[in-house]
Amino acid sequence: MVVNKDSWMRTFTGLQFDFLNIKACQIHILDIAHSLANQCRFTGHIKEFYSVAEHSLIVSHLVPEEFALAGLLHDASEAYLADINKPAKSLLPQYYELEKKVQAAIAKRYDFKHGTDEVQYADNTALIAEAKHLLEEKDFSGWGEIEYDETFVYKSIPLTPRQAEQKFMLRFLKLSGRKLLD
Repeated sequence: MVVNKDSWMRTFTGLQFDFLNIKACQIHILDIAHSLANQCRFTGHIKEFYSVAEHSLIVSHLVPEEFALAGLLHDASEAYLADINKPAKSLLPQYYELEKKVQAAIAKRYDFKHGTDEVQYADNTALIAEAKHLLEEKDFSGWGEIEYDETFVYKSIPLTPRQAEQKFMLRFLKLSGRKLLD
C-alpha cells in the first residue's frame, strides 16, 4: 500500500494506518484491543492503572444488547489517535474532525452505528463512576451538564493490560459473531 510520507503510523499488527487516506484494510481489531488495553484512562492521573479497553468493556455491558458492539468500540479511534482528556480535546478542533473520520471508518469496518444516545449515556455513566472510584472525585460541578445513571457504582479491580486485551477480544468476538481472522 502506498501511504503519504508524513501522515501514517505503524500499528501493533504491522499495518500502516494513513490518517489522510483511511481505509478499512488499515483497521484491525487486534490493533484496537492491544492499544486500548495499554492506554490509561484519565491521562494516567489515577490511583492505579485502568485502561481504555476496560472502560469500553463496562460501557458495552451498560447499554442494551443491540448497542453492545457500539459500546465496546465507542473509543476505538483512540487506538489510532490516543486518549486525550476532554479539556485538552476541546482546545483541538481538528482532533475532533479526525476522531470522527477514524471512528466512522471503524464503524463501517465492524458494522455498527456509532454516536448513539444509548452509548453516550453509558459512557457518561461509566465516566462518573470511574472518576468517583479512581480519582476519588466528589465535586462534579465543573464537569458541565452530564446525564448519567447515578445508581451505577464502579466496583471492579482494574485489570492488567494483558487481561483487558483478552477480555476485550473475547467480548468483541462474541458480539460481532466474527472469527479472529475476519
